Amino acid sequence: MRLALWIALFALGFSGVLVPTIYLRLSSQLPPLDSELDLRSRLRRAAVTSAEPPGTNIAAGDEGPDFARLPRDLVAIYLSQMGCPGYFQSAPDDGVAWLWRMFSGLWGIEPPGDGRCERLVALRIAASLGVGAGAGQSVAANKIHRILEKHQLIAYDLSSAAFEPAVVGVEGAARALFKKELKGLQLAQLAELMLALPPHEFYEELKLCRNPSLIRQSRDYVLSMLVSHSLLSLEHAVAAQAQPVACTRN
Repeated sequence: MRLALWIALFALGFSGVLVPTIYLRLSSQLPPLDSELDLRSRLRRAAVTSAEPPGTNIAAGDEGPDFARLPRDLVAIYLSQMGCPGYFQSAPDDGVAWLWRMFSGLWGIEPPGDGRCERLVALRIAASLGVGAGAGQSVAANKIHRILEKHQLIAYDLSSAAFEPAVVGVEGAARALFKKELKGLQLAQLAELMLALPPHEFYEELKLCRNPSLIRQSRDYVLSMLVSHSLLSLEHAVAAQAQPVACTRN
């Protein structure tokens, strides 16, 4: 019994020294991420290969992505597809709970709660910065989570998603796929746009109008999930599902 106690104390002490040391080492290998200004600067650099003129996507704005510019239906679809329909009704993960979530994630363990979507989105933003998967990406995600609020995490993720070198952010994707501004998309088109993002990643299929029947089936499933999560009325979902796939209209 006494030996087990000593082993436990040694393990706690060892981790209390080793984990912070590893964190600081990984942190020193990352670009500065101490403020939102740092984050915006890094995202602009990461998107430097984009062929779009400066300022044509949300990520390029000097003030950062504006959550208010995102269509409410798009945000609802986004949260539904991540499996966190109550994202804005739950308190943000913080403190020990958040650190435990990040540490557990390195071992493939996902504690319950909407904090998992905060972690997922922070990791996606870190990936947009060019930080590869692994412990380094988790450290970057932790820094990003510390400087952004819950709604900002969503805005930054949707504005920095890269679809191809010339298309960055959902506004750019809306123009590339539908020849419209994001705010001008109908519900059915917003559901199709979401198919270009994880977990579906149908951007090429949408762009080339490849397998329209699969696109429509997936779009209608996305809309039905909105209804099941009480984020959309059945009437509006049925009306959107009756629309043809956008790429088949021409």
